[in-house]
Amino acid sequence: MAEPIVKTITQYRGEFEETYEGLRKRATAFQGVAKDELVKYQEKLAQLQPQINAQRDELIQVLQDVNAPVEEGAPAKLMEALLWTATIQFGYHLAFLFIGGALSGLVGVVFDTYPAIFLAYLLIPIAAILHIKANNDSDVTTRFKILSIAAVEGILTGFLFSNRYLASWQPAPFISTAVLAAAAPIVAEKVGNARTAFIGGTVGAALGVQLVLGLLSGNLGFAYLLLSVLYAGIGFATVQFYLKYSANDTAKAAYYVQLGYFFASILVQALVFFLFGIPADAVAATRNAEAEAEAARAAAAPIPRK
Repeated sequence: MAEPIVKTITQYRGEFEETYEGLRKRATAFQGVAKDELVKYQEKLAQLQPQINAQRDELIQVLQDVNAPVEEGAPAKLMEALLWTATIQFGYHLAFLFIGGALSGLVGVVFDTYPAIFLAYLLIPIAAILHIKANNDSDVTTRFKILSIAAVEGILTGFLFSNRYLASWQPAPFISTAVLAAAAPIVAEKVGNARTAFIGGTVGAALGVQLVLGLLSGNLGFAYLLLSVLYAGIGFATVQFYLKYSANDTAKAAYYVQLGYFFASILVQALVFFLFGIPADAVAATRNAEAEAEAARAAAAPIPRK
């Protein structure tokens, strides 16, 4: 009676030992391969390090250069580029609210959360920039391609944040961009080619309008203030890069401004939603608790005598 059981247990033990040994050998081999690949990537990174350092230094230099004069005609071209940026941000905002947010259940049939994150914040930005780099289409076609990209991003991010809420309304990024665009030629006419005054006037106007709107609407909370400041920072960087590179290729510089400004704005929006957003379940629970407390107070209130 016991012999078959012992035989079976012995067989299973042997199988487990063989399986363990096979897994151990594979793990050892994988470690060797992984180590070799890591060494290769480290070597490639070391080879690219001078280029990375050069790009980093150039980036810092561009952002810090506030003394170079503003070239004649640059503010008007900047206005054109930023007005279309405001247009694509407005299209994104509509898609975010009315398709990705309101119809998140339908969007969820097509996308899961992690694929949507991968598409919205990695694959689509990289693909868009590479496409624009090799793009030979007309200006109108290219701009409407960027608008289409913004609409897709709005659907994806609206779906991703449909179950999170901020304590106050968020500032609309297209307002900052539109004010920055409108202020560019006006400020340039007042201050001439002085870059520091030009940047201060344009970026300051964009930030000031957002803060006034937040104050008047009663939404000037921390998240609103943080997003407004971050949008102003993006505007500052955008102006600096455009003034630096627009002279070489005005059309390409405009497209890069539009894509860079747009993708940076949705990244900071995602950051603020992630840090300060309240899950929909928590909001619903809070509202239910408030309703129950109100009902309890009403029930406990004394009935007035006639």
